Amino acid sequence: MPEFLMDNLLTVAECDDALDYATAEKRDLDRKLYNEQFAAEDATDSAETRAKKLATANKKVTMYTDIVAGLDPSDDADERRIQQRALRRATDRRDELADNRSLSPVELLKRALEVAQAQAQLGKTTTFIAEATARKAAILAGG
Repeated sequence: MPEFLMDNLLTVAECDDALDYATAEKRDLDRKLYNEQFAAEDATDSAETRAKKLATANKKVTMYTDIVAGLDPSDDADERRIQQRALRRATDRRDELADNRSLSPVELLKRALEVAQAQAQLGKTTTFIAEATARKAAILAGG
């Protein structure tokens, strides 16, 4: 059973107008879907990459903290400064990664919703085009 009332289209010109409109909508939806999927994948990849980098940075902070804590006060002052500087750099990097988070879980879900909505609209538009094309063929065949 048709989803749209294509019997209301009585001429080939009306079918062409409906098809022109739906084709333009489909092109826009294809573009929107591509962009939304790319953005969602990019955000997910960035979150995963950032999480790995943050874990590595945490390990470095722990390592340098242990090294600095284990240095004897009688150890070389230059070595102490080098290790303290390395700890400071590792801590700054960790803090930067922690503060510069990618999209929140809610934002990622919003992106997923946008993709799902675009997919649904694209399906309806594709159905509309198929039904309008069938109606146009019926009119051309004399029906």
